[in-house]
Amino acid sequence: MKLYEIPSEFAAIDMALAESDGELSPELEQQFDAFVRASKEKMEAGAMVMRGLQLDADACRLEAKRLLDRAASLEKNVGRLKGLLLVALDSAFRGKLKCQLLTIWGQTSAPVTNFDLAPGVELTDVPDSFVRVTRALAKDALKEAFRRGEKLPEEIMVSEVPGTRFLRVK
Repeated sequence: MKLYEIPSEFAAIDMALAESDGELSPELEQQFDAFVRASKEKMEAGAMVMRGLQLDADACRLEAKRLLDRAASLEKNVGRLKGLLLVALDSAFRGKLKCQLLTIWGQTSAPVTNFDLAPGVELTDVPDSFVRVTRALAKDALKEAFRRGEKLPEEIMVSEVPGTRFLRVK
């Protein structure tokens, strides 16, 4: 019996039991016993395969973390080397160097203008035309009011998502 056959095999046994008004004949008992023994082994084998796959996934996650850390280290080294090359380029080659394979030069990016509040100033002190206000539902307050059984405004739509059934293996 294959793992995917377990539900249909059980349904067949259940139907045979219903047809015999719940009486367990020796043949049905033998069929049920064989089903339980075979399906238990299949379920256990399926769970072991699942655990093996989970271990492989965990190992891949660790390897991915190691590779991401390595990439971050390499990118940090690239940044340091760029800085050293730029200093050398500006001081010894007037900002540009033409080589056999590459042309290397320094370039200044466009200026950026930043705006922040002066120390001690509140947003309410700034004219409305220079302030952006974002409005959003206070979902934590709504959830608390709903939990307490309070009547919510009719403009609020409530939908509950049922919990997801999942497999647990110890």
